[in-house]
Amino acid sequence: MSTDLPFFAFAEITDGSEWFEFLPFPQAYERHLELASHLSGAFPGVLEVFESCSYIQLVVLGQKVSVDNFWSRRHQIKSATDGEHVSRVIAALNEKYHVVRYERPREGGYGDSEVDVSP
Repeated sequence: MSTDLPFFAFAEITDGSEWFEFLPFPQAYERHLELASHLSGAFPGVLEVFESCSYIQLVVLGQKVSVDNFWSRRHQIKSATDGEHVSRVIAALNEKYHVVRYERPREGGYGDSEVDVSP
C-alpha cells in the first residue's frame, strides 16, 4: 500500500488524554482495529495495515484519504488535497472521537510545518 506524495495532514484525533498516543503493541493494535472498524461502518473498501504504526486508507468521492500515525504521536487525517472527501472522513470520525482540524494543513503530516494548499 503506498501513500501518494505530496500529502498533507488536515486534522488529528484526540480526546484530551493519551488515548491516541503511541502505546505498547497490544493496546495500540486494539486502538487501530477500533478506528478501522468505525471507518468501515461509514465507508466501503477500507484498507488497514498495522506494522508498528497504524495505517488506514479509504477512497471518498474518488480521492484517497488516510488515517495514520506515521509522523505524529496522534492519528492524523491526510490526503493530497483538501475538500469534501476530507470533511466527510472528519465528520465520520467526529461521531465517535474528538477530531481537531488544523488551522492550516501540515506538509507531510509531521511537525508544525503548516503550508498553504489553497487553489
